[in-house]
Amino acid sequence: MIAALLAGQVQPRVLSILEGEEFVRRGIVAELVERPPGIPDEQFAQQLIEVEGLRPWNGQQMNFPAVDGHMATKAVYSGDGREVIVKYVPGDAKQPGKVCRFRLARGGMSEARWNAYRWCAEAFGLSLPQSPPPIVRMEQAPH
Repeated sequence: MIAALLAGQVQPRVLSILEGEEFVRRGIVAELVERPPGIPDEQFAQQLIEVEGLRPWNGQQMNFPAVDGHMATKAVYSGDGREVIVKYVPGDAKQPGKVCRFRLARGGMSEARWNAYRWCAEAFGLSLPQSPPPIVRMEQAPH
C-alpha cells in the first residue's frame, strides 16, 4: 500500500515546508513528511528515496544509522548534481511518524544547507550547532 502511495496515486502528506529566499537561491527544498503508521521509518525513508528516481553517480546510495542522538540519513547524489536526502529518527512504527526530505539542485555545504539541516533537527527535538563542524580536522604536531 505504501509503495502505491509513493508511486503517484497519493502523495505523502507534507506537514511543513522550509521557506526562505536563501533556500530558494541555493536550490534547497526541505519538507517535513508524515510517515504513516505501520511502516518503519527506515523503510519509509528508503521508499521516499526510490520514488525520486535519481541514480547515484557512483552506484552507491549513502546510508547512515542514527547514532548517539543524531538523525539517521539515506541519500542519493546523482551525476548531474541533484541530491535527495531523507533524515529521520527511528520511532514506533505503530504510530504515525515524520521524516525530513531534502531535494537539492546542487551539492556542497553552505550556510543555507546547514540551516535546513538545523530546521530538520529541531522538528525531532534535536539541536545542531549554529555552524557546521569543520570538514577536515587539523591537528598540530607536537613541538
